[in-house]
Amino acid sequence: MNYKEAMEQILKKRIFFNPVKDKQILLLKNELGITIAHWQAVAGYQFDPVRDKEILKLRNALGKTVAEIQLKKGYLFDVERDKEILALPSSKKGKTILDLQNEIILEKLIRELKIPTIVLKIKRAFCGSLI
Repeated sequence: MNYKEAMEQILKKRIFFNPVKDKQILLLKNELGITIAHWQAVAGYQFDPVRDKEILKLRNALGKTVAEIQLKKGYLFDVERDKEILALPSSKKGKTILDLQNEIILEKLIRELKIPTIVLKIKRAFCGSLI
């Protein structure tokens, strides 16, 4: 199976590749370094952080890891178990995957608690980039 066929299978048919059996397919990449694993994460597949650690570390030409995509799709990594993944640099300059996860959690809490705008402005002044 080539890159284009694999990508179409994921995006059009929503058929995912098994990270153990189909690892070679997941490692196929295009000229931008975007692997089939990246596309699978974009489509909502959640790679196991213990079993698929190598796949989660894959980085494309833009510096984005599969772990970062998975995080943006709603998967939260375990702070104790997934330390190695969370310590990876993210595509955002000077930030790790853990930093991004913390920002996502904080944004979710703010939305759920419906914190007034003035409180957010005060917190931004004291917390800087955390919010």
